[in-house]
Amino acid sequence: MATYNISINDELAEEFELYMKRKKYASRSECFRDLIREKILSKKRPNKETLQAMQDIEDGKNLTFYDSAEDFFNEVEA
Repeated sequence: MATYNISINDELAEEFELYMKRKKYASRSECFRDLIREKILSKKRPNKETLQAMQDIEDGKNLTFYDSAEDFFNEVEA
């Protein structure tokens, strides 16, 4: 496992400590790993199906239009 040393300002350090305690992390390392993992995974590229759906929307393909939000929700609930 790689080891990193980082420096953060006092205000951020205090916020981090409060966050760590609030989330009940056993260690700073565990908390940092989760925060980094969460940030990286949130930037994950969409899969092929998602990219195709996005392209279809941009091209105006496979779209269903509704007269009202109520019509939409009625179909979703069906």
